[in-house]
Amino acid sequence: MKRINIILLVAMTLGFRVWKDAKWDVSESDPYIWVKPCDRDIEIKGSIPDDDYYYTDSDNIVDILQTVLDNINDIEGSYLVLEMWPDDEDNPPAGSHFDKDKAENRTIRICDDLPGGGGAFPDVGGRKWKGCALRYGGDKYHGDVKKFLSIMSHELGHCLNLAHPQDSNSSVMSYFNKSSESIYRYQADDKMGLVYLYPESGVDLGEEPSYGLSCGFK
Repeated sequence: MKRINIILLVAMTLGFRVWKDAKWDVSESDPYIWVKPCDRDIEIKGSIPDDDYYYTDSDNIVDILQTVLDNINDIEGSYLVLEMWPDDEDNPPAGSHFDKDKAENRTIRICDDLPGGGGAFPDVGGRKWKGCALRYGGDKYHGDVKKFLSIMSHELGHCLNLAHPQDSNSSVMSYFNKSSESIYRYQADDKMGLVYLYPESGVDLGEEPSYGLSCGFK
């Protein structure tokens, strides 16, 4: 009986975890949250591997952050869309959905003002998130693009309601992940958490047997 209980406990604690107390005021018909770097001219050292799907050879923080946003926006089954705050908010580029009024309560600000570490600090009003401050230390992360991508992906996940899963090493959101040089893009558990929080219409989060031939939504 003791062995069965341990197995059940392990099964229940693996995967993703989320914060449910408050959420962003977004929906499938209005899915936009904006990301605003405090300093758009920061250079990040190092190179993203050529075989990375979101590869860019730019060293500019905006271009590198965009690869994290693209990784999130491409998650199948999630309606969430993160957009970069425009360089000129009075003249956003073609294709932008920027809305000043909505952005007042839907912006994640990324600032290099937390020496030595990283953290996500939500602004919550009632049961709605009104914003989130992603703070980090450039002295630790500007010198290594993989570490920078890892901390950005991790703390952006917190800003999107993802919590630390009880997983040892195979998730960007794992508290125990020590492999920032290899795990800096969203993994299966991370993606499942965002689909759970922001599911597209028709997505059934239940499982359907496929006899090991394929995996997908019901």
